[in-house]
This record gives sequence, C-alpha cells and structure tokens, in this order.
Amino acid sequence: MATTGIFPKPTGSYTVGCVDICSDRAPLTRIYYPTNDKLSQEYSYAKWSPHPNYMPSYWNLDSLQSPTDISQEEVSKKADSVTIPALYDAPLRGGEDQYPVIVLSHGRRSMRTRYSAFSCELASHGYVIAVPEHCDGSSCIALNRKRKLGTDQDGAKYEDEWIPYSEREEGETEYDLRTRQIKKRIQELDATKDLILSLGRGAPVNIIDDFSKFDFSQFKGRVNEDAFALVGHSFGSATLLQAFYDEVSTFKCGIAMDPWMMPLPEELFTNGLKQPVLFINSALYYQTPQTISRILKLLKPPDEATGISSSQLITIDGTVHVSQSDTIFVLREYQLDNNKPLLSPEISFKINMSLCRAFLNRYLLKLPEYQSKIPLLDGGGEDHKEEHNDCIIYGTNVNVL
Repeated sequence: MATTGIFPKPTGSYTVGCVDICSDRAPLTRIYYPTNDKLSQEYSYAKWSPHPNYMPSYWNLDSLQSPTDISQEEVSKKADSVTIPALYDAPLRGGEDQYPVIVLSHGRRSMRTRYSAFSCELASHGYVIAVPEHCDGSSCIALNRKRKLGTDQDGAKYEDEWIPYSEREEGETEYDLRTRQIKKRIQELDATKDLILSLGRGAPVNIIDDFSKFDFSQFKGRVNEDAFALVGHSFGSATLLQAFYDEVSTFKCGIAMDPWMMPLPEELFTNGLKQPVLFINSALYYQTPQTISRILKLLKPPDEATGISSSQLITIDGTVHVSQSDTIFVLREYQLDNNKPLLSPEISFKINMSLCRAFLNRYLLKLPEYQSKIPLLDGGGEDHKEEHNDCIIYGTNVNVL
C-alpha cells in the first residue's frame, strides 16, 4: 500500500494538487498548486518516485549507506511505496485568486520530486511551485521529451530521452563541469518561469499528453506575474546565486538552502547580489570555513531605518545536508551513521518552512507586518522566544578563520 504518512501533513488551509508538464523550451517540470477540498476520493496521491529509472542513481547518494550494505531493490521497493500529500491531476482551486510562484532548482543527483514535502507545504499556503528536472547531467537521471526530426509544429511527435548523471569529461576539471552545467540550469529556470507565465496568460504548451489530461487553461489569469521567487538546494543554490549575479532572471528574491559554493566564480563574492537572499544552512558535516567565508561576503549590512538586512544567514542546529530534502523522510533508516541529523526531521522541516514563509512574506508578498523586525527572521530577546527557537543560529556555527 502506498505510504503518504511519512511526510509532514501540510499546515496550510488548501488541499494540494500536482501535475507534470514540459514544453519545447522548458524541461519536464512538476507543478504543485492549491486544489479544491474533498477530492481525495476522485484523485490519487502522486507517487514520490515517478519512474523506476530514477532509483538506481538516486540511491547512490553520498549520504546513504553504500551498495554493500543495502540492495538497490530494497531502496527501490521502499521508494515505490511512497506517495506524497498531493493529488495528481486534481484541478486548480476555483476562484479568481492569483497565486505567487516559486521556481525551485534541485541539487545534484536529485529529481523533480525530491522536494515534495517543501513544495506541498508552500502550495497548501497558496503558492504555485514549479520544479524543473535539470537536463544538464547533474540529475540522478532526467527524462527529456524532445521533438522528433522532420515534424512540423502542428503535427509534432516526440520521443523520450533519459539523461544519466554525468561525470567529468577527459581533461575537464570539476569546476569547469559545474560551471558548464550551471549555465544550462539557468536557461532551464528561465524557461520554466516563461512556461508558468504562459499558463497564466492562457497559452499553455503541454507535450506530455500521455502523462496527464490536466486542463492547463485553468491557470489563465491565476498567476501573479509580479511575485516570482527562486529557491535552490545545494547545487540548486549555487545556480540561484549565479542567476542573480548574471541578472538574467527577474525573480524578486531567493532562498539558498545549504548552498554548494565551489562552482561559483570569485567575482560574484566581490560584486555581490541585488536581490534579497536568505541562506539557510545545515549545522553538521557540510559547510566549511571556506564556504562560510564566501557566504558572509554576500551578506548586506542592516538598513539604518529598519535594522533589517536583506541578505541573511541562518543555521538550523542539529541538521545535515539532506534535512532540507525528502531523503530524510523517505529513506531515513538508510542514512549513514556519520551523516544522521541530531534534530528530528519533523522539527527541522517545521523550522525550515517557518523561516522560508516568513522571508517570502517579507520580500515576495510584502506583507506590512513583516516589514519591521520579527524574532523568527531577525532574532530577539528571551521574551520573544518561539517554539524550537533554540535550534536556530542567527549566523553560523562554523568558526571562520
């Protein structure tokens, strides 16, 4: 029987739906959105692992037990039994509300569904979340649907291509590989944003008609074009920072979860970024004095009038790199002993999502009550302690030389 209960129940007031879509420009993308209530009898919960081809690469993550300790079949069976708290193909919630949009860039050896808990939580609070499956060779494996040669626009036929995780080419450095991949990732993020804008304008282009019968015209007039934010995790956070530095993207703000800093050029840290960015780091095993020193260069001094800094670094104590992904829920029993979190996945998820929502309330939704200092985002005295506040480090736990 499929298992949805391993994920935290979304805390927002909306039931969540999801669907897959891609266009000739945009890669295969999972979209999460608010749907109508009481549809669980009509629609099925989406599977976390959308195809058996994903697991052979995904299970070989550095944070999981080695292949000698666990069989691929065991992990695949476990993953195949899991569903997420989102109804596949369910209609967009009725009404005239325009929803803010989050585009999420996943990390290495990931896929479009690895941040389902994060995406379902935000969708339950009235966001549309679009997670493209990067086709740059950094995904565990990526499904790419492409047009066959010799077909015209109206009579298009397509074929599927599976893109495996790629290693360095001969003579290529790790830095060269990752910077090459980041360029393609940024193109895919912009294409995904354009795809969502097209849906909102009533011009959907869906070429996965054998995956879904969803009526994408439902999105017409329902996308808030002035409220797009970018979120990344690990390599996805590096992609976010490079996109903001290049100024090729018009996202209002960004959330960089436990960023992988190696692929970024030094001039990025010299010149800084214009958009507000919230860095949320794990406390254990991943960040080093060198990476933290690079992040600190991107932080801005507080505004003299409000005392608020538009770029902040917050660390969640007791967490590891995968604490901000679904891995910690789906495959928690397979974590390596030296990479297990000290903080429970449920508590770390709650803290992470509270920080993200507060930041988005301030910089994306621009809610008035978030324009002055609040304890959750900005810290506060003992009389302003919130639940699990003792797990939040305002800054870093890493000693920077």
